Amino acid sequence: MARVLLVGDFPPVPTGFANVNYHIAKLLSRMGYSLRILTHMLGNGFHEVEDFMVKSIGNRYEFKKLRDFLSIHRFDVAVLSGPWFLWREVVPALDCFDIPFIVYTVCEGRVLFDYVAPLMHAEKVLVPSEHARRFLSEYIPCRKMAVLPHGIDT
Repeated sequence: MARVLLVGDFPPVPTGFANVNYHIAKLLSRMGYSLRILTHMLGNGFHEVEDFMVKSIGNRYEFKKLRDFLSIHRFDVAVLSGPWFLWREVVPALDCFDIPFIVYTVCEGRVLFDYVAPLMHAEKVLVPSEHARRFLSEYIPCRKMAVLPHGIDT
């Protein structure tokens, strides 16, 4: 059974990426994956959110905290879901332990290379629309991207 790390916003915030991540977590859980959730939304420590154990690392992702967390837990793959700016600290920590990752992101705001550069290391980049795929295709090879529209019934 694959051990999956889901990184990003997570409920109790019921909108945006927190809502998307909640549905991703439910889907992975139903499929039988061993799932751990890492967020910055809930202060510090472990929290139980419905049926999920969530580790919160404070109000922002920091490379050292992430590296320390990953040094004591083994994961086969990570799913990153959130705004681009979150991945600057997360991706280098995953790279330290050779953990492959998949990204789900929307294309919000101006593209800055240091935001997009971590996405180039992803196994797959999922985006919500064909427009988003075309927008990112200047930076990320199309073969690495797939469209997963908002509103899909998990």
